Amino acid sequence: MHAFKNKISVVFFILFFASGGGFLFAKQTSEAERTIKINSRNLTYFEVFREISRQADYFFIYDSQLIENGKRANIQRGEHTLSGLLDELLKDTGLASQFVEKYIILYKPEVTRQTFKKDELSPVSDYYIVSGRVIDASSRQPLPFATLVQKGRGRGISTNLEGYFSYKVPADYYDDTLRISSMGYSPRNIPLQLLTGGTIDIYMEIAPVFLQEVVVTGYDPVRVLLEALRKKDFLYPDFAAMHTSFYREGVFKKDEVIRYSEAVFNIYKAAYKGSGSDQVHRLKSRNYNNVNAGDSLLLKLKAGVKGTLELDVMKNPPYFLSPEYVPDLYFSSSGFAVHNEKLVYKISFENAGNTADDIYQGTIYIDKESMAIVQVDFSIKDQYLRKNQNNFLVRKSSQHHTRIQSIDYSIKYDYYNGKYHIMHVRGDLSMQIREKRKLRGNNYKVIFEMATMKIETYDVKRFRPRDRLKTHSIFSDQSFSYDADFWDDLNFITPEKEIHHSLQRISARIESIEER
Repeated sequence: MHAFKNKISVVFFILFFASGGGFLFAKQTSEAERTIKINSRNLTYFEVFREISRQADYFFIYDSQLIENGKRANIQRGEHTLSGLLDELLKDTGLASQFVEKYIILYKPEVTRQTFKKDELSPVSDYYIVSGRVIDASSRQPLPFATLVQKGRGRGISTNLEGYFSYKVPADYYDDTLRISSMGYSPRNIPLQLLTGGTIDIYMEIAPVFLQEVVVTGYDPVRVLLEALRKKDFLYPDFAAMHTSFYREGVFKKDEVIRYSEAVFNIYKAAYKGSGSDQVHRLKSRNYNNVNAGDSLLLKLKAGVKGTLELDVMKNPPYFLSPEYVPDLYFSSSGFAVHNEKLVYKISFENAGNTADDIYQGTIYIDKESMAIVQVDFSIKDQYLRKNQNNFLVRKSSQHHTRIQSIDYSIKYDYYNGKYHIMHVRGDLSMQIREKRKLRGNNYKVIFEMATMKIETYDVKRFRPRDRLKTHSIFSDQSFSYDADFWDDLNFITPEKEIHHSLQRISARIESIEER
């Protein structure tokens, strides 16, 4: 672990090179004296920061624990210089501000006196950690499953359901930039140097769609989709790749964790064009089991790993992404969105008519420039679920009534090294289970999720049969224990608060650990 790592739990401090390259913390005089207009005295700190960002095109970075975002700032209406406005905002906070290119850093002055050079890293570890939360700047609600990618590296992770992330960065990549993106929002490109230490809030602005960029009369969604499917073989890998991926699955009863498993896999991704199959090798995994001996119901997820692989819809297309079935579906234009600063077609779909195959509904996102399908969100229709419950249940308890309430899927792709690679897969299933002869039941939730953390395309080989994971099995039947340092330098999706707290409560009950 780096020498500075133990110092970051209380405040967010800024690291910089003392000389030679890097980012210099020097106030840019001309920018600092530009005029900012404030139209209301009732703005909060957050609203003033956002107004500065809008007018001056600066992005704020600060530890969210240092400033009460919702507190009234008491700034006078009228015109202010940027430097004067910042001084007024921070005069009673004990904080100071510094300019770093297009960023404004808010910090505790005594902490920033420390300098840091890449060659001064502690030899104990060769990585450092950046962490934070991604938030919608308008609603101030967390953005789940936002994608974080090291530009040009094929490395990344996703935020969790609450928008949080924790990302381990090799020391050699200290000068890199982290791109944060989410469909419909303007991406953030932030130097990793500015994110080390503390947990910061990253606010994402909804990306406007300018009328001059689109044909006002709309577009033919069927034609657009067929064109995207026609180009599929050229846009997705025609070669094998090795993905290092984080996988998790869980079963929850109300807010309590019943079963929860995490793993890091190496995944041999066969070329998208051809008949080769994907293979999985488990690097590390652990399992939490909170099933009591007196429980009358045991709920498990079967073939979660296999299902996640099969949800690579550009390799294993469901019928709504198969050209021969497109005429049988109803597609409609839902306008445009913006993804990674590019215009994206937004196409909604559902089956045409009440047929036996009336199963899916959802949205397909297609990059307007490349015609790549970059995201697919879809769900099982309610009427199909009501009539076909047994299709999703391998074995039912004769002592219980089970009703599946919803099944939702989300799949995301991102561009790397000339092709679009799968980056994130998520499945959510909600159900209600009630014992017979009882009036009330319990709500259960099942999730499975996989996020690509690293992509390698050179010297990729299949796994030996003995090293392959049996993906059709019940992954959570394996028994592993909790270990605070379990993941070492591997990245993983940060557990949501309810999961984290539940795991802390049950960790004492786990008895064994196994690593491969």
